[in-house]
Amino acid sequence: MKQFWKIAALLILFAFACGVTNGCEKSGGLAVSALEVGKADAILLKTENSAVLIDTGSYEERETVAQFLKDVGITRLDALIITHFDRDHVGGAQYLIRRFEIGTVYQPDTAADSEEYEAYVSAISAADLLPVTLSDDTAFSIDDVDYTVFTAHGETYEKESNNRSLVVKAECAGRKLLFCGDIEGQRMEELLERGYDLSCDFIKIPHHGRYDDALPALISACGPGTAFICTSDERPPDERTLAVLSDAGCQVYTTAEGNVHLICTSSGVRAME
Repeated sequence: MKQFWKIAALLILFAFACGVTNGCEKSGGLAVSALEVGKADAILLKTENSAVLIDTGSYEERETVAQFLKDVGITRLDALIITHFDRDHVGGAQYLIRRFEIGTVYQPDTAADSEEYEAYVSAISAADLLPVTLSDDTAFSIDDVDYTVFTAHGETYEKESNNRSLVVKAECAGRKLLFCGDIEGQRMEELLERGYDLSCDFIKIPHHGRYDDALPALISACGPGTAFICTSDERPPDERTLAVLSDAGCQVYTTAEGNVHLICTSSGVRAME
């Protein structure tokens, strides 16, 4: 019964955010859910007529992600964005690709030497998907949500995989949301130096809440009012990271406490408690 009410609440959230009565085009609503999948990322962005998934969690949590998508009525993902190929971001992709219709897959211009990556490549091939490999910044729109993807521009990084994460900015109903993958200091500095408009109402904190000396400058440039951190009780966010967000007046939620659900409308970004 508890699960029934949980799912019912989620459906109400999506209906509210998307404005089922008048259509999402008129209401400009967007529902965002960060799933409780341990120290891993699996984030759903949903409007009335679209669904975009940023990362897929680990292979061990594949069924958790798939079941959540089914519970909220999703049979097709308009876009699957893999920020980078670490196992806690791409591990569940092979499972989801075989079970859901996928419109477009976006991936970074890198590769990985891992079983999870090889399984992902195999699933892509079996599904006859041609992923869009991003070597430069790109933009696209899906159902009144404007997406901008910032790619890595450095020749080398100390932490190659993390720092080559795709950074995704979504704009809907005049609100801006920033999803930072696992970027670390070098990439944070690069984003700032390139002069991007990083201002946002909401931010997905990079790298599961680990602290970096460049983080305060990034948060200052972004100016978010709300943030969430994809993490677990076993791997809690750094206290210094939480202090930076507190000093910035940012309301923080973590997936260690369960799925995090946000509603983004022209009125603002708020969490569903």
